[in-house]
Amino acid sequence: MASVATQEGETVAASFTAPTFVTIIADNALQLVAMVDETDIANVRAGNPVTFTVDSFSSRDFLGAVVRIAPKATIVSGVVNYEVTINISQDAQLLKPDMTANVSIQTAQHDSLMLPAAAIQHDGDQRFVYIQGKSGAERTPVIVGSKDGG
Repeated sequence: MASVATQEGETVAASFTAPTFVTIIADNALQLVAMVDETDIANVRAGNPVTFTVDSFSSRDFLGAVVRIAPKATIVSGVVNYEVTINISQDAQLLKPDMTANVSIQTAQHDSLMLPAAAIQHDGDQRFVYIQGKSGAERTPVIVGSKDGG
């Protein structure tokens, strides 16, 4: 049970809409709702894999997938965010409603070759490496992406 709107002994007024007395959440119905900044939302799609942690289990990664992106923004203090609903893939029974989560949504995956920075040569604006070919070392152009230290 997630909430109770009325307590024993309280008077409930009859109206056109019946009051909600109890809200029940099924064990497998818990979802994660993340607020994603407008600068990041363009890359988020239904089906994107998600990894998240909660403070109660800070060393444990939980897995999920994006199932819905709200079409309308939520604006708080001038900051535009979109609600992204995530289905939790495993261990949802450990989580409780209203827990704070730190969310990482994988929006792309690229295969790359990691090389030491010293292996990359420069000739003007062109970058290249030497690789072993049939007739010895051959100059091969490369595109440098992310860098991490050396």
